[in-house]
Amino acid sequence: MPTLLNMQDVALKHIMDKLDYLSVQCLRKVCIDLRQSIFRINPESTLSVFQLDLNCDSIITTLRFKDRTTKITYKKHETGCLMKWTGADGKIMQDSDHVEVALHDAHLLLDSKNFGALDRFSLTTENQSEDILKFMENFESYLKTRKNPLKVEYFSMHASCQKHLLNILPFVNPTGLQTLDMDFFKDNGEKLEDFVLDKIVKSDQWKNSKELHSAKLFLETPLHNFKHFKKVYIENTNLTIDMFEELKERYGKIFTLWVGPIPHVSIVDYETAHEVFVKNGNKYADKFHAPLFQEIKKDQGVLSTNGDHWQEMRRFALQTFRNMGVGKDVMELKIIEELNARCADIDKAAVNGVTTTQASEFFDLTVGSIINNILVGKRFDKNTKGEFLKIKNALDSAFELFTPFDMTVPIWVLKTFFSKRYNNLISLNDETTGFVAKEAEARYAQMKSGQYSVDENNIQDYSDAFLLKIQKDGENKNFNIETLKTMIIDLWITGQETTTTTLISGFNQLLLHPEVMEKARVELMKITENGSRDLSLSDRPKTPYLNAMIAEIQRHASILNINFWRINHEPTNMGGHMVDSGAFVTAQLSALHINETVFEDPQKFDPERFVRDESLLQKVIPFGVGKRACLGESLARSELYLIFGNLLLRYNFKPHGKLSTQEVMPYSFAKRPFKLEMQFVKI
Repeated sequence: MPTLLNMQDVALKHIMDKLDYLSVQCLRKVCIDLRQSIFRINPESTLSVFQLDLNCDSIITTLRFKDRTTKITYKKHETGCLMKWTGADGKIMQDSDHVEVALHDAHLLLDSKNFGALDRFSLTTENQSEDILKFMENFESYLKTRKNPLKVEYFSMHASCQKHLLNILPFVNPTGLQTLDMDFFKDNGEKLEDFVLDKIVKSDQWKNSKELHSAKLFLETPLHNFKHFKKVYIENTNLTIDMFEELKERYGKIFTLWVGPIPHVSIVDYETAHEVFVKNGNKYADKFHAPLFQEIKKDQGVLSTNGDHWQEMRRFALQTFRNMGVGKDVMELKIIEELNARCADIDKAAVNGVTTTQASEFFDLTVGSIINNILVGKRFDKNTKGEFLKIKNALDSAFELFTPFDMTVPIWVLKTFFSKRYNNLISLNDETTGFVAKEAEARYAQMKSGQYSVDENNIQDYSDAFLLKIQKDGENKNFNIETLKTMIIDLWITGQETTTTTLISGFNQLLLHPEVMEKARVELMKITENGSRDLSLSDRPKTPYLNAMIAEIQRHASILNINFWRINHEPTNMGGHMVDSGAFVTAQLSALHINETVFEDPQKFDPERFVRDESLLQKVIPFGVGKRACLGESLARSELYLIFGNLLLRYNFKPHGKLSTQEVMPYSFAKRPFKLEMQFVKI
């Protein structure tokens, strides 16, 4: 029987024509005598994906064929090139350079696609080492000599410089190119912040692509260069204050970011925000609500509703708080009573007049007890504080994980692809609601059984006021036990989180700037007869420096990275720009607070700016503007004034461990302050 070696050329060609690409490559590798005779045989392969990963000492090629995926590693070895591939032992090619071997095989593989198109071509360069530069230069030379440009539908490249991309992209056939996927990294793996596309955007490949995928916003590239794309996917986690400030610098005080098909209009100018949301506030009362919030809230409460129900719940809450004395002497007494109780715990735990504690625990318990007292008439004592702190820590963990992604993704996506995340959030909401609304549920059950009746002349808390409404008028779509539970958790979370976060952030700043703390204390000692009485809300006109200090703390704290979006229901002119109906609009409060045209040297912690110019106080708007401004603003302002002021009268404060104004989760929906441990030193 004749062998392949002594077979006639006609017969050998007939056999070779029946072999697929991989079979021919195997013959080339194992039969040296046949290698030259079959060199010209080059059947079209079923290769669909070609991926190159260039590392400092190795090159990895991943190949996907019709019925298999193969990975080949070319690694630098002391005697040559060590080759490893899927399902086989390694092989050392003596006296061979791993870069040249990888290049040779890449040429053969891509030559097999002279006519057909790759579904995907991907190349990643780890850095700009000598070997990687050598590979890129030689690979570019090969592409230049190809008879036909490389046909690719999806082109992906992760590189550290524009030059690497231009080594490859110009030799890709622009006609069939559908998608460009680009990421850019420094040699240490960090994403580049200032990558320039000036040459890439001029290429036919860029102009002919239908989709763009990237991990960053290209702020230096004019927007008209992107208008031909049907879809642009930006995986950008840095949706923060700094990013909004960059966009403001480039595009002005009002700009639009498209999220899917919906324009999101951000206002980063105080005058424009006031014009839109205060003077024309009725137009922007409706808020966009995250699908997740709608799923949890079931169109109840005040946080995630619009229309008549929201108006009724807000009106009732504001009236109830006014009747209970929020912002007046009655509420002041409750705040001071709770602060006294917490300070008593601090003093009891003192060693030689010094108590070391976690700031978050102290302020969580203080503020949590105040809001809980208002809502259900009970503070957190030694029997309940453990359960409260457990719930609060779980909420903190959830807030740190909660991102703009959760605010926009459809609920079915969360349920289907992120079911664990979804279930955790639902479970946490149920657990928290059960904890904070337990007292109200018990009263409701007693009321239904005739064991409890609300005395309208002796309303003690919000729950009693709500239950009185039910007692008088019966239950309806607005006033029922489920709405009461939702309102309690809405008011509890908003009343707790913003104030606590501001207090912790504030003491971080004060410990970093002890001269500010001391100057405020001197002012306070003077008006309270050397600390012989508590600071009162009636003292506000006499404490300009304390007022300035709190304003500067709030300006720096700016809780929300991204503010809530309002719905624009009709075409409207905003800041000289027409905004279509259906657009989402907001004032980015955090960006307003670092606007250097309003606040000189905005990164500096400088309460004196408000002493020099009192009008700046009106431009610190941490509670929002317009119809959807925080309904607990009056209570929060009272808490901040009385807690900051009276603590400075009673204690000196010292850091215990590291100090920082660094945010724990800068890319989450809301900022979380640095976890602070501090010492209370009794005065």
